[in-house]
Amino acid sequence: MASSKATAETPAFTRPNGLTRYRYVILAFLFAATFINYLDRATLSVVKGDIQNEIGASETQMGFILSAFAWSITLVILVFGVLMQKFGARTIGTASIGGFSLMTLLTATATTFPMLAVFRFGLGVFEAPTFPLNSNLARNWFPRSARAKAVSIYMTGSFFGLAFAVPLLGWILGIFNSWHSVFIFAGVLGLMITVLWWVFVRSVPNQSKRVSQAEIDLINSEPEAPVVVDPPKPDRRDWRSVFFERRLVGIYLGAFGTSTVVFFFITWFPDYLASQLGFNFKTGGAFVAALPFICGMIGMLTSGWLSDRLVKTGKKPGEARRVSVTIGLSGVVLIAVIPLLGRDNTAAIMAILCISFFFAGMANTAWLLAAEISKPRLLGLTTGVYGFWVNLFGALTPIVVGVILDATGKNYSMVFGYVGGTALLGALAYIFIVDKVEPSADRRFPDGVPS
Repeated sequence: MASSKATAETPAFTRPNGLTRYRYVILAFLFAATFINYLDRATLSVVKGDIQNEIGASETQMGFILSAFAWSITLVILVFGVLMQKFGARTIGTASIGGFSLMTLLTATATTFPMLAVFRFGLGVFEAPTFPLNSNLARNWFPRSARAKAVSIYMTGSFFGLAFAVPLLGWILGIFNSWHSVFIFAGVLGLMITVLWWVFVRSVPNQSKRVSQAEIDLINSEPEAPVVVDPPKPDRRDWRSVFFERRLVGIYLGAFGTSTVVFFFITWFPDYLASQLGFNFKTGGAFVAALPFICGMIGMLTSGWLSDRLVKTGKKPGEARRVSVTIGLSGVVLIAVIPLLGRDNTAAIMAILCISFFFAGMANTAWLLAAEISKPRLLGLTTGVYGFWVNLFGALTPIVVGVILDATGKNYSMVFGYVGGTALLGALAYIFIVDKVEPSADRRFPDGVPS
């Protein structure tokens, strides 16, 4: 019988029914990891003008610097997918958050273009595992019917990081009048989160002494394909299926749309606000600039609510998530009409940006779909490959935007057309290629993985 009193067998703070709620502590850490990840990504965007003037770079060159972290993520994320299956989310997460926080801190010491490139490249190396390990932890710590809401909550950390970055980092920049202070603040904050992650996060519930058996039973109460704790090493057929299985290809194409819009907002959006709409991040204008990111947060939460609502009406959880992602990508297409408004209609432009980023928030719960479609024993590898495409498409975005701006005399009209077009492609992929959301058939072990 469970007791409300903490004993050697009963975690502290156990409720009278024997149920702990430690999964929500894990959720808080997933939010924190996502938040600091995006805060660190956004630091360079906020101070882009100051650094660009100091090192004398063109828009195309800044596009490469802004995308450096994404290229390194693309190069190493598959490695982390394998490492995650071997070492677990606690160890990899600690190394990841600590590593990219240190790279952010070191960026404050950069005095040349190559130094800046090296530290931004290092930032991406350590940021690579964040979203694959987050999706793994969400799968391991939440029952299937509650997973969409959990993912939407921690994914709001990305937009919260951006919304927080623009006004707060702009305020810090205004106080110290030095771009170095922005990187110091973000780096130290990340190192503090690293220590807490190591102390409180565990890869699976039964590894934590703070979780009761009742909570473990609740998490495992809904039937689904089991997580394989010690899977066989992936062979050539496994790699081929992860890259080319039709429904996975569909969500990879969907990632083209979600990554393009998010990476545009991370990298070039502050420049658009400053150079085209006249925002000054050292003054109150930074708070207005944060509005689209706040709308993105609301979109994320709406996606989780919509998914849960659809499940209650009879849809399978995976299908409900696919619907909300498709709606999100379709709504982002609206961003393509901004060039029709002209540069002077600031209020209307900001309204469309807010609406577009609301839908972008809905679309970015797509991370969980990779875990839902994956063969259970290839969960880490599949989410790693999905992350590879997410970051490859994202890495291309700042470069494409920089080339467009250099070629057109800094005309953002074609940029918004490009972003809207990729969102349309992603929506079509989810409609016509991702026909259903369920684990793929495992031809290598049709009767399950031998123990």
